[in-house]
Amino acid sequence: MKKVFVYLAVLLLLFTAAAAAEALPNSWPVGVNLWTMTEDEFYKTMGGYPSYSGYEKNARMGAISPDGNYIAYVKQGPKIVIREYTDNERILEEIPYGVKPVWSDDSNTLYFTKLTEVNDDLRHYWYRYTNGLYAAYLEDDFADVEQLSDLKVYPNSFDSHINRLLLTWVRPEHKEYQIVKMNPDTYEIKRTGIYARDAIPAPEGKGMAFAKIATPLFFIHPYDKLDVDLLYVGHDDVYFENNGERYVVPNDYTKDGDYFIVSRLFDYKKHNSNDETKRYYGMYAIDRSTGEMQEFLANYFGNFEANFRKGTNELVFTSRLSW
Repeated sequence: MKKVFVYLAVLLLLFTAAAAAEALPNSWPVGVNLWTMTEDEFYKTMGGYPSYSGYEKNARMGAISPDGNYIAYVKQGPKIVIREYTDNERILEEIPYGVKPVWSDDSNTLYFTKLTEVNDDLRHYWYRYTNGLYAAYLEDDFADVEQLSDLKVYPNSFDSHINRLLLTWVRPEHKEYQIVKMNPDTYEIKRTGIYARDAIPAPEGKGMAFAKIATPLFFIHPYDKLDVDLLYVGHDDVYFENNGERYVVPNDYTKDGDYFIVSRLFDYKKHNSNDETKRYYGMYAIDRSTGEMQEFLANYFGNFEANFRKGTNELVFTSRLSW
């Protein structure tokens, strides 16, 4: 009888493991969490004393509305969660398969893309599966979702100086990205001729920062090394380059535009199962007047994806916990 019990227990264990293995491709990676930081905490951190608030487990891509009333983020699933950014934190809406939320300047519209496929590759290459531009509106409590474009685009930021939504157009058939602009009134999309991704407008209205990729953009193996050549910070190919250092994406500017926050990626390689996988994310603040860099939550949680509430140093950021 004891042998039968052990045999059944083993079968149950194998069945559970098989079920868990099958569930993995439809799961968000473990250890991705969303944190918030007040202005006071931000200044402490810039002074060398890391400070941050509680986190939302299994979430990333956070965006605080400019008026500070709402926060949108991507929760495991994935799905965009929109909730009040208040003490009661009431959830207003959950949008299945939505990622990369970006607010309009008046906080009345949330732009995002949807995904055609969900698998573990989304840890780093979610943008491969973008499926058109969508919007949800405050006037109907974000309940109704409208498709604005069927191009493979995802929103980057809203440039109030030109009243345009900046988008990244993903073109896998050409192995390239291109930054495009959308008129929020007519939904007309215009190309910029800038073959890059993740555009962030400068706070003074004199250009944009974006990541320009040096190597092919779509990889046969998901762990091929990713290089970012230059980080452009202005018009007419004016760019910031620091001794050949590589940056993954521009994150955001601080309130007064004095600092530019970037995420940096080191030693990201795995070509076969015998290779050691090394992933180290660091978040850095670049002094725009001197070009000097300083660590900003670097080597703490392996941070990436930082987004300021417009006009403030209140921040929401994503971490991949390293312990």
